[in-house]
Amino acid sequence: MQNNNQNRLVYLAMTVAMLFWGFSFIATKYALQEIPPISVVGIRLFFASIMMLILLFFTRRNNPLPPLKELPFFMLLGFLNPAATFLLESNGMLTVSASLSSLIMATLPLLTPLAAFFILKERFTLFNVLGLVISFLGVGLILLSKQLSVEYTGLGILFLSAAVLCSIFYSILARHILRRYTALTVVGLQQTFGFLFLLPLFLLREAKEIFASPPPFPNLLAVFALALFASTLSYSLYNYGLKNLGTTKANAFINITPVITTIASYFILGELLSVEKILGMILVILGLFLAQGKKRITFQEALGKSAG
Repeated sequence: MQNNNQNRLVYLAMTVAMLFWGFSFIATKYALQEIPPISVVGIRLFFASIMMLILLFFTRRNNPLPPLKELPFFMLLGFLNPAATFLLESNGMLTVSASLSSLIMATLPLLTPLAAFFILKERFTLFNVLGLVISFLGVGLILLSKQLSVEYTGLGILFLSAAVLCSIFYSILARHILRRYTALTVVGLQQTFGFLFLLPLFLLREAKEIFASPPPFPNLLAVFALALFASTLSYSLYNYGLKNLGTTKANAFINITPVITTIASYFILGELLSVEKILGMILVILGLFLAQGKKRITFQEALGKSAG
């Protein structure tokens, strides 16, 4: 009974994390109306770092900080995500259409099992793979309903592919660190180092403009909401799920975000909800359920039997 309750709690945590991330696209879109992109992320990480460090200070007995010799692991975590992932993704989207960029980023759950198997020795089942493929097809249908554009450059594709790799290695490194530290400790230091990595870029490119003409309060409030819900709470819940589910099953939830964004856009922005979008959302959810399933014969064992 206790394991069932814990499983429900883990799945609830992952669902809430994806819910916040799904709504974050709308909040980001609103913030970007008045605030440049590097400033949005920089201010967001500044607020998130402050909140997480205060929380860690008051809960330091339950969330101990690592010794100095292990700080490089947390620095690498913050560099991979959000610093490098954001920079690569934003630069890639300059020359690659938004819909194609989203489709490339949606390959993250598909590629994660291979990296987790070779690096962490995590096993994945046939159901896991089938679920991820179906979920990916669902994301494709949602994007196709928006008249998928295939405008791109080779450099843009390279940037986005590198962003996917950074996200994969982030989840693998986070999974490794979470074996020894709590989700709050990991997220707190990750957000802080991520902010420090982006700070020089913010100071060089956008700080003068921001300080000379402060953004309107409603847009700053949107950035604060991103810091609280998308950076602080979502990453804490995601890392809690990552610790308990493993990288393959945890990253399978990522494809829920376009579903949540699509539904939120329908109610908040008045975007149309086409048949293709509805079918795509059904496929994403179906794929997620399959990806969480268990089967006695794993993918690796099936390959071994067919070879024999």
